[in-house]
Amino acid sequence: MKRRFYMFLMLLASSSLFVFADGTPTIATFEDVTDITEPVDGHMSVATEDDDEREFFTSGDYAFASGCMHDWDYWYWFGYANRTETKYESLDDQWNNVVGGGYDGSANYGVAFAAEFNGPCYVTLLSDEPAVVPGFYITNSSYTYNSLTGGDAFAKKFTKGDWFKLTITGYDADDQVTGTKEYYLADLRDADKAYIIKDWRYVDLSGLGAVAKIGFALSSTDNGDYGMNTPAYFCFDNFGAEGEEVLPEKNVATSISEISESESSDNNWYDLSGRRVVTPAKAGIYVQKGRKILK
Repeated sequence: MKRRFYMFLMLLASSSLFVFADGTPTIATFEDVTDITEPVDGHMSVATEDDDEREFFTSGDYAFASGCMHDWDYWYWFGYANRTETKYESLDDQWNNVVGGGYDGSANYGVAFAAEFNGPCYVTLLSDEPAVVPGFYITNSSYTYNSLTGGDAFAKKFTKGDWFKLTITGYDADDQVTGTKEYYLADLRDADKAYIIKDWRYVDLSGLGAVAKIGFALSSTDNGDYGMNTPAYFCFDNFGAEGEEVLPEKNVATSISEISESESSDNNWYDLSGRRVVTPAKAGIYVQKGRKILK
């Protein structure tokens, strides 16, 4: 039985790995991943061996852990995709993001499924020396966005006071925490600033300091007996890139929350951007009386 993931971790601990020439790791753009169409066209979860296999894939100077339980047709941690559709109609669309495609028009991007019951979700630097990771670009997956704005069979639609948060933790070579960063993919706590991420946004990681690996965990205000109900996905690109972190101002979140709060009297139709439409003129997902409706 192949256990490439564990072999890789052993290599990371060895002294034979390289040190970045200029102190900065090469950006993971996912354009250097060549098997994007396997095993399903348009997306990839890398673990392809036996049940409970844990492996990894690399892009730039980073390794992304990937797991798979084949008997359950179930993947977790990190995968990657080149989908351009933004819809979410079934679990086949779990690889789509709300923008369509990668950051700045690129083809490929990363997808994370970071449910807490799968255990820690890590990105590891391909070096025997820690380094400062500037940041990366992030957006919501279509699955999560549709759940946040309309609810689903397991999770509620978000209203005033709700939030969906990514917690990012840096670790040094001795597995000691170097710093923690919180980033809200949806934040409806303040009605004057409420938002749900629906474009590519930069996340600054420089405050974590020099790291050997980075962990990711998702949480939200919607929880049940088995943990978070909100779909535990996010999409990301250009991991390790420079950029400027600017949070969105009040956007679609307020429109959706207002629909939800007035659902007893508002018969108007809205698209998923919170814009009112006279009559749905084409197939898609719409909101009426606070409910998501597929036309």
